[in-house]
Amino acid sequence: MQTLHVYQYLMSLVRGRGHDAALGSESPAMLNRSFRDETPHVHVICSNAGCLSILRDASFVQPKIADAVAEIGRHLQLDVHTVEAFLRHNPIQIDSEPHSARRRLFLDEYNGQCKDLAAAFRQLAESHFARLCAPASPADANALTEPYVDDALRTILQTHGSQAAAHYDSARGNGYAVFEYIHPPARLAEKSRQAADFLAGLAEDGGEPAADRQAHGFFLLSYVLQGRDPLAGGLAAFVHGLLELGADERAARIEATTAKALFWHGAPVNYIGRVATQARVVDGIEIGADDHILLMLPWASHDSGCTAKDSLAFGGGLHVCAGQALALTIAEAWLWALKQHHRHIDWAGLKPGRALPVVFRQYRSTPA
Repeated sequence: MQTLHVYQYLMSLVRGRGHDAALGSESPAMLNRSFRDETPHVHVICSNAGCLSILRDASFVQPKIADAVAEIGRHLQLDVHTVEAFLRHNPIQIDSEPHSARRRLFLDEYNGQCKDLAAAFRQLAESHFARLCAPASPADANALTEPYVDDALRTILQTHGSQAAAHYDSARGNGYAVFEYIHPPARLAEKSRQAADFLAGLAEDGGEPAADRQAHGFFLLSYVLQGRDPLAGGLAAFVHGLLELGADERAARIEATTAKALFWHGAPVNYIGRVATQARVVDGIEIGADDHILLMLPWASHDSGCTAKDSLAFGGGLHVCAGQALALTIAEAWLWALKQHHRHIDWAGLKPGRALPVVFRQYRSTPA
């Protein structure tokens, strides 16, 4: 999916959305588009009915982003094999029983630590906001969110050994999203080097067969390469929305917001992809076998009277995000601490960041 017209339309949607995905004025169904001038054909689906139909239909499978990454490496003679291997092992990128098995691995891992982690996240959030409120509030709005998210993920990795936590910062790097459909080659190669360094650091612990160590390394790397940016983006979208409110309205919004509502409104995943294996008609759109589909989750989540309970912020169907419960737990602790401390933050002094039009919503700090 390299057509310029598709990319331009996709970016126009993502750049045009606000911090709160609920505030769009145009009907999502009116934004559906089909691009049939390229092979394969590409369909951009914004409606709730269309997205749900595709998410619930097993004949729509994952796009092979790993193949595209490998082709970039071959064509430009770049070493991108670590990102390619990560994507080939990632639950998001595989289907059927291998996908189910890796989802179970993550859920079993998290469920076993859930209570302990929830308590740890509250302590981290309390310390985070206590630092922000004394002696003075920060100037950068992202400072309210990103350090806490990083501390929470380091805490998770620490439960798997000191090496994983120690190499978190190097793997995080510049926040480049490896699940993009169009990759700047230099940044892709840089991210692959960072991921390789992370895995090499884990190897220092030893004690496991190489294949098991690699599989475990990819599992831990998923916290960094696919967990961090949606978390940070969702919390940052909420903060940036608060900057636009008066003091009383901001306080009321903070007190009333739940973690589910935060992700519903912030919608930190702009889009996900699917590939059709059979011909289908979805929301009046004729889709052929091998056609590519881009599902615009923020728009679909706020179509047809949807609520936070119906949100597609974490996807849906067979591939609903296995990290949903963990993300909500991390956000709940952050919201709890924000409710204790928000009146001591100098909101007027916070400088907003710039939203980036990428698959995982990110906010780049604006230079002083």
